[in-house]
Amino acid sequence: ARHIDGWSCDTEGTRLAKSEPLTSVDHLAITNDASPAYYYKSVGIETDKVVVMLGSGGQCWNAASCLKRNNGSASPYEVCESTDCLLMSSKHYPDECKKRGIFDRSLSKNPFQNWTMVYVPYSSSDAFMGNASFAGFEFRGR
Repeated sequence: ARHIDGWSCDTEGTRLAKSEPLTSVDHLAITNDASPAYYYKSVGIETDKVVVMLGSGGQCWNAASCLKRNNGSASPYEVCESTDCLLMSSKHYPDECKKRGIFDRSLSKNPFQNWTMVYVPYSSSDAFMGNASFAGFEFRGR
């Protein structure tokens, strides 16, 4: 089974809905395996205020490290049933993602409680800065 908790989504918290594929806006908005990039969003009462969280997840730096990242052997949080791990692909992203912490609308002390909330999962392995292809993978985090 996949360990979604260790990837990006929590088992409880505020529900965020998956966006349309970002490739409709930019054809290079793709993950390492060239599947479309997505974000998750929950619209708040204060629609003119937005908090955005970019997901984390490490990088790969050569063909060997990218292959380990892709098959899950480089991560203690990833359990892969195939070569399509969540760290390098959006193919198995759930339709909704629950988040806690700054996304928790039930906490009255949360300064972002009524804001629109956006979570961007990390599956580009390039610190959101790449624009290249290497070893059969895409690095398009820019």
